Amino acid sequence: MNSSSIDILKKYIEGKDRDQYQILEEIYAENATVEFEIKSEQISFPNKISGNIEIAKVLSADFNKKYKNVKTYYLSRPASNQKYINGQKWLVIMEDIQLKKTRIGTGYYDWVLTDFGSDLIVQKHKIHIHEMLELADASSELLKDLQSKLDYPFVEKESVSDIIGSYLVLKNIKKYIMK
Repeated sequence: MNSSSIDILKKYIEGKDRDQYQILEEIYAENATVEFEIKSEQISFPNKISGNIEIAKVLSADFNKKYKNVKTYYLSRPASNQKYINGQKWLVIMEDIQLKKTRIGTGYYDWVLTDFGSDLIVQKHKIHIHEMLELADASSELLKDLQSKLDYPFVEKESVSDIIGSYLVLKNIKKYIMK
């Protein structure tokens, strides 16, 4: 049951990060759209995806063929009854399977939720990717260290800032998070 916006956001993370595409099929409307605005050359997605089946395929099944140990963190918790969520900042930490590198990215989500019976579902979703770093981390030590210190999936941006602040290579990530 998707009775609140918090439920939807949690299920999105579970479906995307854990390669549970069926969950994404369930939370998106049959005619839902996902659009992307990407400011990094380190990652690519189609400009627009339409329909819950295709959205689930691209954001979960296809995505998890390229990346593993994916954890996406929300940097704030919206009110549970919101149907329009704008500027929901996120941070992702994951491993690129082919390159054996850690990727750390930031951006924000815009969501439009709608009623579907007694549940909420996603009608429109825009994914803004601000930055996507690609870091040499063959043994995944950086990935493991960061992921072990962050609450999942909701974490306060101040906590993230404190944790990543000791890594000079992440200064742009910290700066974006704290805007």
